[in-house]
Amino acid sequence: MFMARREREYLSDDDKRTLIKRGILGLIVFVVIGILFAASYEIGPGYQYRREIGAHIDNAFDASTFEVMKDNLLRARAGMVASGLTDSDCGRAMYWEQTPDMCMAYTYQYLDGLVTRAQYYIDTFKANNTSQFTDVYTNAINNMRAEMHRNGPVDWAAGPAWQLEHAGLYYWGGLVYGLLAFGAIFSLAHPTLRIMREDW
Repeated sequence: MFMARREREYLSDDDKRTLIKRGILGLIVFVVIGILFAASYEIGPGYQYRREIGAHIDNAFDASTFEVMKDNLLRARAGMVASGLTDSDCGRAMYWEQTPDMCMAYTYQYLDGLVTRAQYYIDTFKANNTSQFTDVYTNAINNMRAEMHRNGPVDWAAGPAWQLEHAGLYYWGGLVYGLLAFGAIFSLAHPTLRIMREDW
């Protein structure tokens, strides 16, 4: 005995509109969550990090004299220490990513080297009575800036290490947002594909 073939159920126009509305709503929710997530970081942990460390790094790079550059490098280093970043802290969470270049021990060594280099220029130009408005001074400070951005910003490891220490949710935010993006795309694509399939 053969069972009767089940007739294919088709969506009504109202059902189609409802599915599309749900998909669009899911996409809007995803975008809003992303905006709120980013904004909450900027006015919370992001501001705290820049106040303690990040802004001093930027100021050092933009400084017009070696004295100002050195002062801000020291402020950035002090901010890293005050925030609890130790030599063993790294800017990566997974152990296979925690190479020496991504850990604070080298970051502190690199910062100390920049401070020493700035002090050398301060002493040399003072001994030679060299004005900051001369070409030799300008070239020297430009070379210093180039060194500071040779492999990215000076806080290339301190930034993510600070996030892991004080704002882990935001460090993992990329993964979380990626999962949300998949959900939003699926919520829009699923009803759309079903409707297209029926229209064919």
